[in-house]
Amino acid sequence: NSASTTIVVEDCDDVSVTSFDGNHFKLYPNPSSGEFVIELSNIGKNAFLEITSVTGQKVYSSALETERTNLNMSDLPNGAYFVRIYNGDSVSTLKWVKN
Repeated sequence: NSASTTIVVEDCDDVSVTSFDGNHFKLYPNPSSGEFVIELSNIGKNAFLEITSVTGQKVYSSALETERTNLNMSDLPNGAYFVRIYNGDSVSTLKWVKN
């Protein structure tokens, strides 16, 4: 007896998350060489962004004033990072990979 299967892997250029209160947070391209875009729907008055290493070290933070933000983190070492958006009472986290 024999069996076979086909696995199709497609490129994934973005990662997004929708919180329970309807806020939508999108990050692309992911992975990237350091430059990426963050899009946030329903941006609040005190929204801000925090990027940490997988060990929890804060490597960047900034207020978010527009629904679309271009970032250049090319000075960071290659690896995985957590991008956290605080928007009102909502906190959303995505993993970003720099290569």
